[in-house]
Amino acid sequence: MPDTVSAVLSLPYIQPNQAQKHVTHNTALRVLDGITQLAVIPRDLDSPPVAEVGARYIVGAGASGDWVGQAGAVAIREEGGWSFVAPLPGWLAFFTGEGVAVVYDAMLGWDTLTGGPDLEAETLGLNTSADASNRLAVAAGATLLTHDGTGHQLKINKATDTDTASLVFQSGFTGHAEMGLAGSADFSVKVSADGSTWAEALRVDAATAVPHIPQGLLVNGTISGTAVQSGVHDTTAGRLMGTGAFGLGQSGPTSTVTLATAMASGFFNFPGTDPDSPGGTGGVVIVARYSSQWINQLVFAANQTFMWLRWT
Repeated sequence: MPDTVSAVLSLPYIQPNQAQKHVTHNTALRVLDGITQLAVIPRDLDSPPVAEVGARYIVGAGASGDWVGQAGAVAIREEGGWSFVAPLPGWLAFFTGEGVAVVYDAMLGWDTLTGGPDLEAETLGLNTSADASNRLAVAAGATLLTHDGTGHQLKINKATDTDTASLVFQSGFTGHAEMGLAGSADFSVKVSADGSTWAEALRVDAATAVPHIPQGLLVNGTISGTAVQSGVHDTTAGRLMGTGAFGLGQSGPTSTVTLATAMASGFFNFPGTDPDSPGGTGGVVIVARYSSQWINQLVFAANQTFMWLRWT
């Protein structure tokens, strides 16, 4: 260890039999006073400002005037001028004007302080204040959560099924829509006009994946897909029927069939060329099917006052 200055901060030592010991002592105190609890005003100033005694700054890369050659150093305003202290790696400083902390790195210079992999905080507010209820708060035009090479999941976990894990959409901090697991394992969507009275619009059963629509369903567009009849004679069980299916709701001529093969219940036309036509002309047939073995046909001939009934 040097005999005249300290190893880390180069503070002057008082020597044996030294005269005016107070000068050496006060010099060391001035250095400690300048760098202890280091709080600086703005960052990266290039030229010395008009400042009061005790003000501290971090000199910018383009240092000029009385600061020439002191880039990155801590500049301390004293009564007689400026003094400078070269920072060491790991030194911390707080920018009072910005409310941020920085750390000195020999390669990067003064850089915003970031935590390591085990950084923990009880609350975190980004551009706004967090509180005990909203421990993470963000005020921004958008928030991005992106992938790290593959996919990305946003997970909202709750303690038990009877608790709630959901997303709430608000207007003026009044809730109007909520989606997620509200009080059960079923996925639900709820809406509210006033933020206090809520109505469940959709619930998907977690065990069966079957959706329930408690308030009913209003569809203004066309419904299509395998849940709808592929044609007016589609007999697939469970499919929705459209207008004209098996002649129901038809405003004009309905589908034409042959009497020998008309076995699906419904209302149909048959042509005059049908060999089974009882009146020799075309007409209308009503088919009523009791079972696979019992089928009734009620036939009306066009422009005739007759009707015929046949059955299997």
